Amino acid sequence: MAESMKGRLRSKKPCLRRTRRVARAAVLAAITIAASGLLRAQGTIDPYSEVCDWLNLKESTIVAGLDFHAYKDIESGKACLEILRGSINGAVLYRKTKESFGEYRLGQKASAEHNIAKIEDGTDITGRGRPNMIVTAWSGGAHCCFFHMIFELKPELKLVARLDDGDGDLAHFVDLDGNGHYYYEGNDWTFAYWDATLADSVAPAVVLRFVDDDHGGRYHIAMDKMRSPEPSAEQWKRAVQEASNAFAQGGGFGDGIGSKLWSNMVNMIYTGHSKLAWKLVDETWPAQNAGKDEFLSGFCSQLKNSQYWADMEKTVEAAPPACSGGKPGG
Repeated sequence: MAESMKGRLRSKKPCLRRTRRVARAAVLAAITIAASGLLRAQGTIDPYSEVCDWLNLKESTIVAGLDFHAYKDIESGKACLEILRGSINGAVLYRKTKESFGEYRLGQKASAEHNIAKIEDGTDITGRGRPNMIVTAWSGGAHCCFFHMIFELKPELKLVARLDDGDGDLAHFVDLDGNGHYYYEGNDWTFAYWDATLADSVAPAVVLRFVDDDHGGRYHIAMDKMRSPEPSAEQWKRAVQEASNAFAQGGGFGDGIGSKLWSNMVNMIYTGHSKLAWKLVDETWPAQNAGKDEFLSGFCSQLKNSQYWADMEKTVEAAPPACSGGKPGG
């Protein structure tokens, strides 16, 4: 409906459209100046752009007295997110414009296919007792990149978290315990393309919980929700076989074969079994093959690049000396 309305208005009243844009820009400029004190407290606001015109409105919702607008200009590919106080004519409290071919999506909608439940706009998902609004930002292009922006709506508008979803378009919030406390489920894409193609890479599942503190709180790894039972004897045998085959077939790391070793290592570390990850290397690395310490150093350097490393480090046990020497790399 929005598209058909857009076409009719453009064809019938092009001059009126330009007049409205000029007038709207002037009004918004005045509002921005009047609200400058509040805006400084909430962060920068992008200058008004025609992409933020109501003719490009993709979706909108009013939550806790705030008007959320997501715009998409099909012709230019640009997108805009605006948050206004009260209504479409209210003061602009937040504005972000994407110059690429991305978009903004409001709220968390249900997806039966992916077992994602709808979360009502304004639901307290951080546990701070205040209404929140979820906004997903997509940069556009193949694979990357998705972000979840979590706004706190009262007593004042505040961006409390910006979660990097990487290549994952299915990251979402979920009430795992059925008690009204929400967790974030996504993936860590630190090892994407590391010595392998994306198809042969591993992106371990992560679960985050919001932890409040004197600085407004932030999301942390919830290892108790990520931990799984130790591999069964059959699962361990399969992991050893996969890693051993990488060497037996003469496959070097980087052709998708060697990743069978470190992909199992990553999954073990992210499910609370780091000791088994080091055991897997010891049991499968051929004695006659050099480079074991170099591999471990490189592997751990990549692991330390994770945005979750500050939390993950506390869960890693009995790391070999070669791992402790690894430094975060590019």
